[in-house]
Amino acid sequence: MLLSVATSDERLSVALHSLLAHVEGARIVDGAEPCVEQSVALVVTTVSDRTPAEVHTLAQQGRTVLVLAPVPRVSQERAYLNAGAAAYLVMATDGKELLEAVRSALSRTSDQQQA
Repeated sequence: MLLSVATSDERLSVALHSLLAHVEGARIVDGAEPCVEQSVALVVTTVSDRTPAEVHTLAQQGRTVLVLAPVPRVSQERAYLNAGAAAYLVMATDGKELLEAVRSALSRTSDQQQA
């Protein structure tokens, strides 16, 4: 399954690549523009890199989108979830919640493809 790390923050991109390398079955690509790569099923992005409208477009294309935020904001979370994000996650140093969300999303996507 192709997973896109869509962030313009180079340090964050390196950290996410390192963290997500532990997800079995995931092939990770840089995704400054995830729409270009048609086979991308899952996009991990940030509130700084994608607006709710852009997340909506990705979700409408059938992509699962996980949005990372540096601090939790209820109104922002609501906007991204209403736009079609599968999850709005507060960035954490251990990345445990992100790994769980990615594994869950990959499992759901795999199940849908088999059905």
